[in-house]
Amino acid sequence: MAHKIRTVIQITGSAEHVWEVLTDFDSWPEWNAADPGFSGSLKEGAKVELTSATPTGKTQNLKIKLTVVDPSRQLTWESGLPLLFKARHTFRIQAEEGGCTVHNDAFFRGLLVPFIRGQLLTETMFRETNRGLKRRAESGEGGENQVRRDDDRSIR
Repeated sequence: MAHKIRTVIQITGSAEHVWEVLTDFDSWPEWNAADPGFSGSLKEGAKVELTSATPTGKTQNLKIKLTVVDPSRQLTWESGLPLLFKARHTFRIQAEEGGCTVHNDAFFRGLLVPFIRGQLLTETMFRETNRGLKRRAESGEGGENQVRRDDDRSIR
């Protein structure tokens, strides 16, 4: 069983600046309601702790492994138990003229997914994270502080 979430948002600002905002983990509680806490080293292969929200409003502390740390391009982490539950979350930044596109995706698989799906992050939560990242990044580079709804969308 598998469950995917794929979202994308346009952000005015350089990929480097968006990366700086994304990896400023101390500021996550200010803009990232889905994952308000992150502690550990930002290096590939590092095992870190992530505080993640659930759709019910509770938080849970997860041990995750950073599998891709490619500055200004991609941040990916994985967690779970083989066969039972595996999660992969990826932020991918694509530089473009006048800004960048940020893909915020997750893939959940394993035997437990159908039973715990209600406890997993939702597309709405991912979109809120996208809008928070956009507000934070654009306020630091003089971009518009308002987020247009059509800038934030899901990918099917």
